[in-house]
Amino acid sequence: MTWLLSYKQTKLGIANANQYGFYANYATAMASFNGYPLHLSIYNSLRDEIHKSEVESTERLKNYYEDFINNCSDTTFTNRIKEEWTQARQWLPGNPSPVKKLFLNDGNTLELAKFKGKPLVLIVSYNNPDVLKAYVDLIKKQNGSQVHFVIAQSVSGVERSTIHQILKELPNVTYVELSLQKASQTNFKLYSQETKVFTFTSDFKVISSYLLDASPDEQAIVEEMIKKQLNLV
Repeated sequence: MTWLLSYKQTKLGIANANQYGFYANYATAMASFNGYPLHLSIYNSLRDEIHKSEVESTERLKNYYEDFINNCSDTTFTNRIKEEWTQARQWLPGNPSPVKKLFLNDGNTLELAKFKGKPLVLIVSYNNPDVLKAYVDLIKKQNGSQVHFVIAQSVSGVERSTIHQILKELPNVTYVELSLQKASQTNFKLYSQETKVFTFTSDFKVISSYLLDASPDEQAIVEEMIKKQLNLV
């Protein structure tokens, strides 16, 4: 279905102004499919877009989500997307953190409430640890009494990188290695080769969450976002 949607989108490229992403996928699906293929395609597009950046996506996609819920008769899809939507809305700014603890590779857990009292940046990575190099200078510039960084890295690929040694030596960083059982991590979704940044206020309420793209430009955007939202510019 993914291949077919891409094929149809290419054929309709002029109509979609050569745009890609959710809106192009949605328009292509509406113009090309009906019944089960249409519902599957829209469900996949909604789910993927929500996953990228929960708060921004749910705000932008509200009308599309409601239309899908009201017009799709397949409860397999509607029930799943309702669950995704509800989980995503937990990340609205000002809400208490949906993430309470991290499950670690050594069998222990890290209770995030222990960092309450100062702004917190949580960076969770299932990607190559080297992507975290972009944050070292940012972290070094911050006063440890003002903001704390928790770096949670999947153990996969750690042995091929030295960045974890650098991070462990920074005074305002808590570095941990996550359990190999990704399903045990609750209230955030990450897949292979993904890194996500979460920011919280000093009373452990959500500021933002953002899925980090692999491009250097987007890394720079995320770094700037962290600095502005924590008033660290």
